[in-house]
Amino acid sequence: MRRIHRTARTPQFGCWTAEKAVLGCGHVRRGFRSCRSHMVELTMSGQGLRSMGTSIIGIPSSSSYCTSSHASQHMVLSTWVPKGVTIVQDLDTANRVMGILMGMDESVVFGVDTEIEGIELSEDSPWDQGEITCVSIYCGDQADFGTGPRLWIDALDGASGILDVFAPFFASPNKAKVYHNYSFDKAQLSRYYKPRFGADWHQGFHADTMHLARLEDPSRASYALDNLSTEILALDEVKVGMKDRFAVPTVKKDNTLSKRLALAPISELQRDPKTRCEWIDYSCDDAKVTWKLFQKLKESVIALTWEPLHSKIEGKGKNMWDLYCENWQPFGEILTCIEETGVFMNTEFLKEMSIVASEDLKQHEEAFRQWVYDLYCWKHGEEFAQTSRIKNMNIHSQTQLRQLIFAPCKKKNNHDLPEEMAEKKVFWEPTSDPEDIADLSKIHDDWITCAKIDLAIFDLQAETKEKQAKISADLEQQFPELKDAFSIKEPLDDRQRMLMILEFERDEALENCKDVTMRPSIEAKYEEAILYARKAMPPSLEAGSAELSVQQVKEKAEAAIKSLQVECDAEVARLRASMPETQPIPKYQQIAKDLLGEEADSSEDIPEDEKPEPKSKMPKTPKRKHYEEPIAKLEAAKERALSALTKRGLPILIKGLNFDTSSLKKRSDFTDSGWPATSVSSLQTLLRKSLTSEKNWNTWEQSGHSSNSSGPLLSMVEQQEAFKGAPEQAEAMHGAIDSLVTVAGIQKLLTGFIDPLTGKSAKGRIHPSLNLNTETGRLSCRRPNFQNIPALMKDQYRIRHAVRGEQGKGLIVADYSQLELRVMAQITNCEGMIDAFQRGSDIHSETAYDMYKSIQEHYGHDRVTALGKLKEDFANERKNAKTLNFAIAYGQTATGLAELWGVTKSEAQERKNDWFMARQEVQTWQNETIQFARENGYVRTLLGRRRNINPDDLNFKYDRGMKKWEPDQDKYNKEKEQKMKEQKEKLSLKNHLERVAMNTPIQGGAADIVAAAMLNVSENARLKELGFQMIMQVHDEIIMEGPEEASEEALELLISLMRQPRHLMEIVDFQVPLEVDGKCAKTWFEAK
Repeated sequence: MRRIHRTARTPQFGCWTAEKAVLGCGHVRRGFRSCRSHMVELTMSGQGLRSMGTSIIGIPSSSSYCTSSHASQHMVLSTWVPKGVTIVQDLDTANRVMGILMGMDESVVFGVDTEIEGIELSEDSPWDQGEITCVSIYCGDQADFGTGPRLWIDALDGASGILDVFAPFFASPNKAKVYHNYSFDKAQLSRYYKPRFGADWHQGFHADTMHLARLEDPSRASYALDNLSTEILALDEVKVGMKDRFAVPTVKKDNTLSKRLALAPISELQRDPKTRCEWIDYSCDDAKVTWKLFQKLKESVIALTWEPLHSKIEGKGKNMWDLYCENWQPFGEILTCIEETGVFMNTEFLKEMSIVASEDLKQHEEAFRQWVYDLYCWKHGEEFAQTSRIKNMNIHSQTQLRQLIFAPCKKKNNHDLPEEMAEKKVFWEPTSDPEDIADLSKIHDDWITCAKIDLAIFDLQAETKEKQAKISADLEQQFPELKDAFSIKEPLDDRQRMLMILEFERDEALENCKDVTMRPSIEAKYEEAILYARKAMPPSLEAGSAELSVQQVKEKAEAAIKSLQVECDAEVARLRASMPETQPIPKYQQIAKDLLGEEADSSEDIPEDEKPEPKSKMPKTPKRKHYEEPIAKLEAAKERALSALTKRGLPILIKGLNFDTSSLKKRSDFTDSGWPATSVSSLQTLLRKSLTSEKNWNTWEQSGHSSNSSGPLLSMVEQQEAFKGAPEQAEAMHGAIDSLVTVAGIQKLLTGFIDPLTGKSAKGRIHPSLNLNTETGRLSCRRPNFQNIPALMKDQYRIRHAVRGEQGKGLIVADYSQLELRVMAQITNCEGMIDAFQRGSDIHSETAYDMYKSIQEHYGHDRVTALGKLKEDFANERKNAKTLNFAIAYGQTATGLAELWGVTKSEAQERKNDWFMARQEVQTWQNETIQFARENGYVRTLLGRRRNINPDDLNFKYDRGMKKWEPDQDKYNKEKEQKMKEQKEKLSLKNHLERVAMNTPIQGGAADIVAAAMLNVSENARLKELGFQMIMQVHDEIIMEGPEEASEEALELLISLMRQPRHLMEIVDFQVPLEVDGKCAKTWFEAK
C-alpha cells in the first residue's frame, strides 16, 4: 500500500490526516461511511506497530499495537480512524477515560455492547463459550472522552488486560447501564470479570431494550437491533447489520467469485488494517443505537398509562415505565441469574438413556420398514420389493412418508393449477456404507479396465498393421511388379513356409543390425536353421532353391504377413479373455454420459439391467484418441460417482398405498402447499376416523398402548384399497403405525434433549436461555427447551431424572394448580368458579357434573357426593370437562372440540352452551373484551401489560352473499372466487384475533403471577441464607436447588411466597386463592 503523505496536524482529533492515498478494493464495503474517517500512517518495528510522531486518538507515541507475529519489520500500513471515536488500547488511555466515566453525573445512562468470537450461537451457551474482542460504550453526543463520544475498548492481544481498568464502572450501582439482549452481554462480561472480581462484579443494570420494546408492543415481527432501529429510530440512526457491511463473496475452485457471501472471523475483522476502522465504527454503533433506542422507548412507554385489571393503583398517575422499573427490570436481572446458575445434569444417566433410546429407535424403524417390505412383496412381488430398495427408505422424511401413504393423490383446493402426486417416485438416500462404495468402485474399475484393454488391442493391431505394411513396402521396392499382388491363392507346405519365414527374418535382422561385428553371428545362426529346414524338405522343393522365383518371393512375403496376423489375433484373444465381467454403469449417478448417450432422470424408475456399449459412438475409422478419451471420462466419472454416492446417494423407488384423504378436514391435516400432512397428529386424525365412538379410542389407550399410538385401525384399514382381501395385512398395520409414531417421539427426544444434553458442559451444568419473547409474556426456553420435555407419563426415558442437585444438594419443585383457570375466574369475576376455588373443589369435576346429566342421575343429584367420587368413577368424562375448561380459556371453537371428542359439531356446541349457562359471567366478559379491543386496539393482562390488536381486522364484515365458484363457470366467477378466498382469509384472521383477545388476559395474567412470584423468591433473605437458588422456571413450576438438610423449610417458604406474590397483590385486588403443590426430591422426575 502506498505511503500516506503527512499534512498538518488536525487539532480537534489529535491525529494525522491524509492528502492522498491509493486504497485497495478491500476498503470499499457496503455500508461504509468514509466521510467519518481519517487516515494515519503507522510503521512496523520488531516490538509491534508504533505510531509515528504524535499520538493517535489519545494514545502516546510510545504505545505499541499488537499485530501478527510474522509481519515484516518497517512495514508501512494505512489505518482508518472513525470520526468521533475514542479508542482505548493502552493503560494510560484506559485510566484517563475511566476518570471521565466515573466523574459523570449519576443521571447519565450508558449504552453498552460487546463483540464476541468463539461461539456458535445456535448451539452454545454464552455462559460457557465465547471471548470478548471489544467493548463499546456510549452516553450521548455531549460526552467527550478525548477524541469523541463513542468509546471503543480493544480487548484483543496485548490490550486484553485493559478491561480490568473498567471493572469499577461495571461494578458501580450508580452507573446506569443499558443493553440490548442483556443476558448475552452479561454472560460474556461475567466470563471475564467474575473470576477476577467476584460475584458482585456487575451492578447498575438499568434496562434491556429488547424487553422494553416487547413491553411497548409485544406483537412486533422482530426484536433484533437492526429491525428495531429501522422501525423506531427511522432516519435518526439506523443500524446496518454485520453481513451487510462485512460479508464478501467466497472464492470458487477456479479462483472466481461466487454469489455466496461469507464473514471473516471477528478477530480478523478487528485486526486487519483493511477492515479495522469500519469494524470499530460498526461495533461503536451497536452501543450508540442501543442508547438512542432506549431513549425513544422510554419516551414511548412513559406516554402509556399503567392500567392493571382490578387495579389498586388507579388514579395514582403511574405509567408503563413505572411497570418496567418495578417489575420487568428486576425480572430481567433474575433471568440472567437463573441462566448463570444453570442446571446440573446427570450426564452418565443420559448416556445410558441415549443407548437405550437409540436401540429402541432402530427396532421400531426396522419394524415399520419390514411391514412396508412385506406389503410390497404381497402387492407387487418379492423382486419388485428388493429392486425398489424400500427397506432403505428414510422414515424421518415427511416427503417419503407422504409418497408411501397417500400417493397417488391431488393437492387440496388447487383449482387453477391442479397438481397430482405420481404413484411412483424415486428418492435418493446418501450412504457412507463401505460395501456400497466398494460395489460402485468395482463397477467403474471394471469399465476402466475394459477401456484400457480396448486401447491395448488398438495399439497391438496398429503395430501389426505397421509391420505388415513395411514388409509389403520393402518387397514392392525390390519387385515393382508385385505391387497390389499379395494374395495367397494356393496353400504352401508348412516346411516351405518355415524356410521362407527364416530367410525373411534373417534378411530383416541383418538389415536392422547396426553393429557390423554382430552380423556374422546373426547370419550363422539363421543359416544353421535354414540348412536344417532344407534338409527336412522334399527334393522337389529343394531343387532350384538357390535362386527364388518372383512367385516364391511373393509367397514368402504373404506367409510373413499372415504370421504376424496370427500372432496379433492370438494376443487379442488373450486380452479379450482377460476382460472382467462388467455390470451396467448406474444411470442414476449421471456418469459416463458421453458413453451412454443419455442423461439420468431422477424421477424415472430404476433402469433395467442393460449393458451399455462404450464404443457405440466410435467412428468407422477410429484413431487412438477415440480410445483414450473414454478412459479419461470413465476415470473422471468414477470420482464423480463416488462423490455423488455419499452426497446424493442410492435410489429408492416408493410406490404409494393410496390411503383415502377425504376424512382429512382440518388445516393442520395439510401442508401449506396443499399436500396431506404426515405429522403424528395428522396420522392420528386420519386413523382415528375409523372409530365408531370416542369410547373405543379411550379403550385403546387404556389397553396398554401409548397415548401416541395409532389406535385400533382394523375397521379403517380394511376399507383401504391397499388391504382388500388381506385382513392379516390390515391387522399388521396396527403395529406398523404404532412404530412409526413411536419413532417420531424417540427421535424428538434424542435430538432435542438426550444427545444435546450429554456432555454439554464440562462442569456438569447446562445453561438454558430464558427469554421474554412471547406475545403473552410467558417465558420461552432454548438450548434446550425444557418446556418441550414430554409430560411425566410420556417421558419414557425419564429425562427429568437427569435433572438433579449437585453432590449434597437437592431440589424443591413447586407448581401452581390450575393457574390459568384461576386467572380466568378472577378477571371474569365468575362467582361459580370463584366459589369452587375458595372451597378447594376440583374445578374439572365441577364442570363434568354440570356437563353430563348421566353423572347427576348416577349420584341422585347429590353434588357433594359426586364431587368426591367423580374423579375415579368418571375419569373419561372428567377428562372431557378438563378439555372444555381450557378450551373456553383459549377461545376454542365447537369445531375443534368436536374433533377432539369425536362428536358432531352440534353436540360440541351444546356442551359448550351448557358450560356458559353455568358460568354466564365468562361469556359476558369475552364479549366485552372483544369489544374493548375493537374500540381501543389492545387488550390488557392482570398486571396491565398491553397486547396490540388491529381494530380494522377485528371489525371485518364477511360477505356471505357470495356464491361458491364452480369449475365450469366463466372468468368472472374465477375472479369472484379469488375475492371469496381473500374474504375467508380475513375472516380466519378475525376469528384468530378474537381468540387472542380472549386468551391474552388469561395467559398473560398467569405469566404476571409467575413473574411476581419469582421476584418474591429472589428477594427472600431466608432462602438465600439456606443456600437455595432458582435454577429453572417451566410453565407454572419453579425449581430451586440447595442443601438437602434445609429442603423442607425452603419448600414451605417457596410455597408461601408463590401463594402471595407481593409484587402483584400490591397492584391487583386478587380474590381467588392461588393453590401451590410442592415436593422435595433428589431429581426433577421424583418431584413430579
